[in-house]
Amino acid sequence: MQGKSDFYVDAAVVAELKTLLVGVALPAEKARLLEYAVQQRAEPPLLDVLRSLPDRPYESLDDVGEALLHVQDAVQAVVELYEDLGKPLPASIRQPAEADAIQFEYAVAVP
Repeated sequence: MQGKSDFYVDAAVVAELKTLLVGVALPAEKARLLEYAVQQRAEPPLLDVLRSLPDRPYESLDDVGEALLHVQDAVQAVVELYEDLGKPLPASIRQPAEADAIQFEYAVAVP
């Protein structure tokens, strides 16, 4: 586990995703955004980033970008908390040895 560098979404990635998603009918659920990205032949790493979005309707592409940055912040906070406590990450957010990124389920809740 390499900590916060394992999951990183910067402004360039957000811009690339927003460009890729131009044309999708909004508001759209996460599943529709993923479907549209696949139709646009998005690269697998971009699809992985979209999969990290919370399941909810997105009103605009700016809304998608903001959500991605919040997901990154939340994952980094969880990783740092476990590192500070000297505890291993829960299995639901542990990185497989051969993976390039953390995969997780339900690490982030949207009120």
